[in-house]
Amino acid sequence: MTVSEYMLYWLNTYKKRKLAVRTYESYKETIEVHIAEDDLGKKLFDRVTPDDIQKYYNRKLDKGLSGTSVLYHHRILHAAYNQAVKSRWLPWGMNPCAAVEPPEKNDYKPAELSTEQMAYIITNTSFHEYTEKGKRKRVPALKLPIIISSMIGVRAGEVCGLQWPDIDYKRMAVHIRHAIKREDGQLVLGPTKNKEERWVPLTPGLKTILDWHKKEQEKDKEFYKTMYNNQGYVLAWEDGRCFDPHYLSEYFTKAMVDIGFKQKATFHSCRHFYASAMQSAGANLKYISDALGHGKMDNITADVYIHTQLEDMRKYVTWLDEAILKGVLEDIEGHIEGHTPL
Repeated sequence: MTVSEYMLYWLNTYKKRKLAVRTYESYKETIEVHIAEDDLGKKLFDRVTPDDIQKYYNRKLDKGLSGTSVLYHHRILHAAYNQAVKSRWLPWGMNPCAAVEPPEKNDYKPAELSTEQMAYIITNTSFHEYTEKGKRKRVPALKLPIIISSMIGVRAGEVCGLQWPDIDYKRMAVHIRHAIKREDGQLVLGPTKNKEERWVPLTPGLKTILDWHKKEQEKDKEFYKTMYNNQGYVLAWEDGRCFDPHYLSEYFTKAMVDIGFKQKATFHSCRHFYASAMQSAGANLKYISDALGHGKMDNITADVYIHTQLEDMRKYVTWLDEAILKGVLEDIEGHIEGHTPL
């Protein structure tokens, strides 16, 4: 059995049921595109030496792969060979990956967007889906998911998983408890990345935009009637289907080129913007961590949390209405009054 054959066997036998779908696909792609196509992948897996693996890392680095990417390969190889050691498939009983020098992880610095840049992105993207020129593929409306992510700090999967009952107008808060994920080729609603729920403040400006959007969505329901796939998603195609988080990431990057935005940014940059905005307004790290879902909520009831910590958090985000939503709010007001199209 070659290295690539063993890696795929290990992946499908030991890891497939444990890994998230996207992680499994990433492992599989790494094995098939990188390891299998290299000399290492063609060697007998139980005859591979630390030298063979070290030279594989060196070759990948020489070809321009980042240290972070090669370290990812190392972790997959190390895990697979750990299982081979446990299964007593290696004649010397030692993991060859334990004796190599993997590269160090590259320093990662997320794109930092200013309020002016965030306002520019929001102003120049669209509320409406459209078809790419010369293609049949529909492009999702990006303006609203960008607004939501930059105003409440949600991940792409979480913004796609928001449903109308999650918007608590009475408490002026958003309950983040679900995320859309792809499993076996299907989009499914599941828990958040860390399986924790959280609450974040809903600003008056974001409430106005969501109110307007809900009325527009009602028009879609009326048009499609029984054909409308009503699952209650805040973000939905015209026929009610949920958005694919991968589409948001893919088309955000394309949209930045289309609107002439020069700085490198991804959809995830909206979430980083929210964190930076809270920090610049004086929020402490615990509030920021809780809002992003990095921390675990204190052992108190949700009601107490909403009425104390959440209310205190509100002062760190309300200023964003004026900073990045002013133009959109003016457009919506003009549209409602029949003065301007959107």
